[in-house]
Amino acid sequence: MAEQEDRRTAIRSLLTGVAADLRAWAEWAADTGADELPFDDSPPVRPLSARLAVAAPAAPRDAVPPAAARPRPAADRPRTSPGIAAAPPPSARPGASSPELLAVRQDLGECTRCRLHAGRHNIVFGVGNPAADLVVVGEGPGYYEDQTGEPFVGRAGQLLTRMLAAIGVARADAYICNVVKCRPPDNRDPLPDEVAACAPFLERQLEALRPKVIVPVGRFAAQVICGTDESLTRLRGSVRAWRSIPVVPTYHPAYLLRRPEHKRETWSDLLRARALLREAKPD
Repeated sequence: MAEQEDRRTAIRSLLTGVAADLRAWAEWAADTGADELPFDDSPPVRPLSARLAVAAPAAPRDAVPPAAARPRPAADRPRTSPGIAAAPPPSARPGASSPELLAVRQDLGECTRCRLHAGRHNIVFGVGNPAADLVVVGEGPGYYEDQTGEPFVGRAGQLLTRMLAAIGVARADAYICNVVKCRPPDNRDPLPDEVAACAPFLERQLEALRPKVIVPVGRFAAQVICGTDESLTRLRGSVRAWRSIPVVPTYHPAYLLRRPEHKRETWSDLLRARALLREAKPD
């Protein structure tokens, strides 16, 4: 009798999970216009310990050098370049709500370490929960982000918020940042020296956060975090690692707005990230 009741409980739990997935997919489809169920033919997520034992993470070559290999950035006194709007003090900025992150932001100062500072309105450091289980990394700020000092605030940001909500993660519960903290002209890819200038700060952000999962969105961010020149087509659909933290690359929300046919694959990536989050939860 007890065994039958256990089976019934397990079946009810399974059906409840399936129903929740279908509801989430329906909301995702309604929000984004996706019109197919995401039957994913990629292999199931293996236990984290097994994945990390098979493939150690490649160290990013340009983006996040090891601490011993990088010079400590000068702790310049905050200053504002001529013609650039003054930003609020670090303690008042988004994402500076833990001592570790605040220290990173203060060391960044009013950065002039690369050419990108010349055209910026605001440094876009990062925003979200300093105890986040999930961190989203984009490539760099766009126009609206440069104006507000907060990442992912335009149409792409609205889609990102819905993407997170579809897997049960409120935007405020995640942490969102970029590879570079100043807007590249014409939204071009950051150049290697620009990435190198921001690399110590991205590294320190991620080390301070130590999330359960990192989701780089877009080709450039995925290549930087994964330390590879592989295309996003090859990177997504798998689980990589950054310093033992699982990495799930996926498409950038801005790309999905232009190419909605890739939302099905993105949903599969989101489900993979959610599975990893659940796996990492303590019993």
